[in-house]
Amino acid sequence: MTSPLAQTFAIDSNITGGQPGLFVKAVDLYLKSCDPTLGVTVSIVPTSNGAPDFVSAPLASKRLAPISVGNVLQNTSPIQISGDSSVGTTFVFDNMAYLTAGNMYAIAVQPDGFNPNYALWSAKVGGTDVRTQQKIVNNWGSGQLFQSTNGATPVPLPTETLKFNLYRADFSSQTGTITLVNDDTEYLTVANVTSTFVAGEYVYQPGTGNGSLYVVAGNSYVIGQGNTSFAGLSAGQKVVLTGNVANIAVSSVVTINHVNVGNTVVNVGSTSTTSNVFFTVFGSPSFTSNNAQIQVVPLGQVSFFSPGAGLLYLEGSTAANSSLFLANNNLVGATSGCKATIASVDNKIINRLQPFVSRTVVQGTGVQLSLSTTTTANASVAPQNYDFNSTALILNNEVAVFSKSNEIARLSGAKSLQATLTLTSNSNKVTPIVDLTSQNLVVYHNSINNDTSSENSKNGNAVSRYVSKTVVLADGLDSEDLQVFITAHKPAGTDLAVYAKLLNASDPDPFDSKDWTRLQQTTSSNITSNPLNASDFYEFQYGLASSLPGVQQPGTVVVSTTGNTVLGTNTSFTTAFANGDLIELTSSGGVAQVAKITTVNSDTSIALATNSTFSDIATVVSTVTTPHAAYTNPTNSGIVRYISQSGAVYDSFKTFALKVDLTSSSTSIVPAIKDIRAIALSV
Repeated sequence: MTSPLAQTFAIDSNITGGQPGLFVKAVDLYLKSCDPTLGVTVSIVPTSNGAPDFVSAPLASKRLAPISVGNVLQNTSPIQISGDSSVGTTFVFDNMAYLTAGNMYAIAVQPDGFNPNYALWSAKVGGTDVRTQQKIVNNWGSGQLFQSTNGATPVPLPTETLKFNLYRADFSSQTGTITLVNDDTEYLTVANVTSTFVAGEYVYQPGTGNGSLYVVAGNSYVIGQGNTSFAGLSAGQKVVLTGNVANIAVSSVVTINHVNVGNTVVNVGSTSTTSNVFFTVFGSPSFTSNNAQIQVVPLGQVSFFSPGAGLLYLEGSTAANSSLFLANNNLVGATSGCKATIASVDNKIINRLQPFVSRTVVQGTGVQLSLSTTTTANASVAPQNYDFNSTALILNNEVAVFSKSNEIARLSGAKSLQATLTLTSNSNKVTPIVDLTSQNLVVYHNSINNDTSSENSKNGNAVSRYVSKTVVLADGLDSEDLQVFITAHKPAGTDLAVYAKLLNASDPDPFDSKDWTRLQQTTSSNITSNPLNASDFYEFQYGLASSLPGVQQPGTVVVSTTGNTVLGTNTSFTTAFANGDLIELTSSGGVAQVAKITTVNSDTSIALATNSTFSDIATVVSTVTTPHAAYTNPTNSGIVRYISQSGAVYDSFKTFALKVDLTSSSTSIVPAIKDIRAIALSV
């Protein structure tokens, strides 16, 4: 064969047993001769207009090479030749090909380097069958043989047909499962980092060194000296070798290949010795020392390092029951020498997920995904089915992917995330296909908390917020009130804290210096969204309060419109207030007034900057907690008022902005906003 050959064949319903297709797992070809060293590749390829497609990627393929001694083919060779076409060579494909009924495909044969020593048995019209000696009078009829002199263009050989057997897959079961679990990764928060951890390097948690070892850089033997014992070590185990070179601490992470169990002569560097206390490693140590030590400690490879955030992720963790990564322990980079302290061993919280599984689901088959998860409180969640087509699935619980050390310590070693793929078929002739080299689970974490403290300032504690652009009203359209409407998904346990920042046209202060004023929800607090229905939105209305937030002080006071003195009963004015404080006076009838203290005379007497706007003998007094917030002044027809930091009083506003804090008691159930509308009003 000096050029590729391809034999076409048809797939019809008689072959598929009534199924829409079948899986081909192997083919027998009959070789008359082969090369003693070079191999041959056999593939299943598609066809175009009845001719083989030599250019497209094969649907399945297999390369075999002969086993020869002195150019003599051995009985153990996977390639066999036959002088009468009675012995075939079976090519079992590396992956099965799914062939659909009603289409034609081809068996393509390509010797290495277009080697001419390969010859295949075929039937040629007009020739004689070498086994039966009967005349061949017609073609096979269900396909045709082609060759390609340039490896691309097929040329038909109309009177020839390859001899071959094609093997269809019959599956022993019509159901099957694939189980996938999270990797053995440590999610660490670190502190006191001395330099930089290098991507891919081993990082270990140092422990007590053992033994006295002789190691040489570039040599795979590790020799024990004196009473050194390697009991408990096993092949495949990763250990840390430590030593000192020129008074500098060095280390090397190695994987054990073989632990010696008898006296053996070994050569290490320039030394030849007989020892029964040594092990070999894959690769070699990075340093030379005649007094190195071994540490069997937890370690892993750097997959992510963020110095600014203090985050270090280690994959391939070797943590075990007796050696866990633990907070307050130290870390060392085996390559970089970087050191750090573990601040915490963390878990990665999951709130939404998106499964990506490469799969082929042929007619009559199916693949179902279910996930077993673990809550942040270490409780297992029963498996739940998920749809591959969903872009973001809401989880009913706050679950997490645990660090391996936490899985051992808190889950008895059980994996915190397990995905089960259940494969089904209505026939033993077809199956769904899952590509395990191309599967991912993209997870999402909601960055949210339930803390709105200090949100009246620039630096509040809420972690999820929306801030609008600054709106400046047209000249002459200064506003006296503000109403805000938000269409939102707001399940129970979540909230929207809505704020406004206002600036009067005559106020010289920078807009950015103004406090945020929290608005009150005027819509019923009983309206909540279904947390499992992300499309369950409602409209919520918010407006300015008619008074400032405050803390009511003990006792009652007497006020009068004819004077500015406030007289108290059972009050403690000298400890509650100071000169210049803002207070709120609320009458027994609910009328409120914000006033400024000029003088604290005693525990029962204070003087105000202005007379009271009402007279009452049972008024309560409150300390104002946000003195520069805005409110609708009930003593001035409900027109908005705020008091600047300089003490100036302003009614109405020309400039405003909105802020919305999204809060929740759990990261698994969160609010969402569809739209925000604000109306600046005149009273």
